[in-house]
Amino acid sequence: MQVPTLYLFLLITVPTLGGLLCMTRRRGTSPWVLVAGTSMITVVLALGLLLYMATKGLESIAVNADELFPMEWAIIALDLMLMAYFVYVGVRDKSRWIVAFSFLQIVPMVIFQSMVMGKTADPVIFADYLSVVMMLITSLVGSVIILYAVRYMKGDGNQPRFFAVMLIFVGAMNGAVFSNDLLWLFFFWEVTTLTSFLLIGHNKTDEAKRSARIAAEITLGGGVLLLASIILSYYYFNTLTISALPSGTSIVGLQLLPFALMAVAAFTKSAQVPFQRWLLGAMVAPTPVSALLHSATMVNLGVYFLLRLSPNLVGQDIISWIVGIIGATSFLATSLLAIAQSNSKRVLAYSTIGNLGLIIVCVGLNTPLSITAGIIILIFHAISKAILFMSVGVVKEETGSEDLDVMAYLRDRMPFITVSIFVGVFMLMLPPFGLFAGKWIVSEAAAGFPFISILLGVGFAGTIVYYGKWLGRLFETGPRVSRLPALSQKLPVLYKYTIGALLGAGIVLSLAIGQVITYLIDPYLSLHYAPAVSGSSLGLNTEFGSFPAFYFLLIIGVLFLGFGFLLKLDKKELTQAYAGGEDPVFDLGGFYYLDEKVEGHWNKIILALASVLLAVLLLMPVALEVFS
Repeated sequence: MQVPTLYLFLLITVPTLGGLLCMTRRRGTSPWVLVAGTSMITVVLALGLLLYMATKGLESIAVNADELFPMEWAIIALDLMLMAYFVYVGVRDKSRWIVAFSFLQIVPMVIFQSMVMGKTADPVIFADYLSVVMMLITSLVGSVIILYAVRYMKGDGNQPRFFAVMLIFVGAMNGAVFSNDLLWLFFFWEVTTLTSFLLIGHNKTDEAKRSARIAAEITLGGGVLLLASIILSYYYFNTLTISALPSGTSIVGLQLLPFALMAVAAFTKSAQVPFQRWLLGAMVAPTPVSALLHSATMVNLGVYFLLRLSPNLVGQDIISWIVGIIGATSFLATSLLAIAQSNSKRVLAYSTIGNLGLIIVCVGLNTPLSITAGIIILIFHAISKAILFMSVGVVKEETGSEDLDVMAYLRDRMPFITVSIFVGVFMLMLPPFGLFAGKWIVSEAAAGFPFISILLGVGFAGTIVYYGKWLGRLFETGPRVSRLPALSQKLPVLYKYTIGALLGAGIVLSLAIGQVITYLIDPYLSLHYAPAVSGSSLGLNTEFGSFPAFYFLLIIGVLFLGFGFLLKLDKKELTQAYAGGEDPVFDLGGFYYLDEKVEGHWNKIILALASVLLAVLLLMPVALEVFS
């Protein structure tokens, strides 16, 4: 086995084997040595692959089936076992949808596999710089989250199973990212469905079980669509590989249907409207699971797949526009709904759906500028969302709540976590951080599409409102309140190091955004597009202007130091409100405008609108076939 093949193979198998070994540990014990060792090896392998490709000048790595162990039968057998398990789960949990979707995968898959048995689908594994970017997110951010979880899950009675599933999740994600054979992709795709189902239901409460079931129903439905698209791709294009799919205007009429089905399957994975329900319910899982789902694994797989397919859809304007409008609708709707949330994890969940919608807008616009923006958003969203979830997890551990209202006084009580929340939020919406640069570029890319620009503009405003409200809460105190001392218990070292590592990575990568574009994004773009964004030592440049990240950081740093000096508060009583001589009792709290009932009504409206858009997307190939 050659060196690059070995890297790809190990990045899939090492986390998986580490997870399987965790399952051999007795219930009630902590497999932290095994978890830490596996995570560190995964990090070394991920960086090693990047370094190898950079130093060897490789644009991509292709691996044929005969370079690996015989895998065809193993993939088929594991696929069937996976679906058989979901049939069992569906019967056990009395879910007709899980049973139905499992059979809708098993029966066509067995028939289709018997038809294509022995057909060559080389290269079965393929890695270019888009794959490397996604692999780095999964392996580096995912490993940091798993290390954080070692401390967070301390005291949990079922740690071996928890960490086994977390590690297998990372291995399956790398497998999906590297798969060029569509049947391999389908297998790893459904392994992520299984692992997310197990992790969401980890606490085994009624709410956790219900949320896990809903997640399985929606994502298994997406799997059915993905399998249908694979079968149709083989029918229309006689290929089982992603790299051999046709592109551009050579795809006509009903031949667009496999791509439309793939897009809808990706929407289910990335929780886009109308499929967002499963991700909101998944907030019941332990915080490390939320961090892993939102930043390093599950939801990123859908948008990664769409970015992978975007070169194939160049010139397919109608399909691309519908995809872009669905993404913009997700971004706008969730940005507005997040304003009404008082639970910080639900705010982050809506924010994730919105930012992934933004990446889908980039795919829909499908220009070099927008695809660059999509990859930038993918990178920085992963880092910032991991920071925020991990910080919220620490707050919950200390205060027992994830509610925004309990975060008043947090500046004094948990200064490190306050800073991490600030930096995490700033990474999502303010310069000089990378996500702001991505939003700036996508705004330029959408300038020629007024309808999408309006949706994005309102969505950006909503983002500022709900994150601004959160940051304001961190500084808030009531009247006649003296500054509180820091919590007596020191922040655990593992929390400080893992969150600190992501903070450092986010700041450094934001400053080096020019190098990120030059060495990570442009090598992929140059294979399919003419790069439209150039990196420099100070930032990045487009034909519309420059983004001087270094100078932005300098200005922000001066402003922070200045405000910190001017607004330095007394250690004594902070405020005393005038109340006409009375002595009222103040009760600090937010007003969130929507209760669950009203939010449910809005979700129904969004569901109806998004369902219409999905129907248009799936029927458009038929219409093009009829009227062409």
